[in-house]
Amino acid sequence: MQLSGIMVVYSRIPMYRRVFFVSHFIDQQEQQTKQATPVMSVGSWLVVFLVTAIPFVNLIMLIIWAFDKENPNRANYAKATLIFIVIASIFAFFLGMSFISLLMSAYSA
Repeated sequence: MQLSGIMVVYSRIPMYRRVFFVSHFIDQQEQQTKQATPVMSVGSWLVVFLVTAIPFVNLIMLIIWAFDKENPNRANYAKATLIFIVIASIFAFFLGMSFISLLMSAYSA
């Protein structure tokens, strides 16, 4: 019902101003969805931290939470944590390889 009313108003707007009307309507929808996102309680965050402390379970749960549409707060946390894990793993790999290379060169001489 509301959509048909918007279409009537939209058809009355001059062509050069329609872009601003549509962008304003989209901004209003985004603000409504942002207001509707749930706030995670301290207990929920404690559960998240507890689950991420368990080896191998943390990776599985972070991947599941990263694609969660229900809670954007937890999804963003999971995405950031996964990115950090990938960067730290790459850094640790190169650091380990350089250390092994240093040890091999010290013992071969």
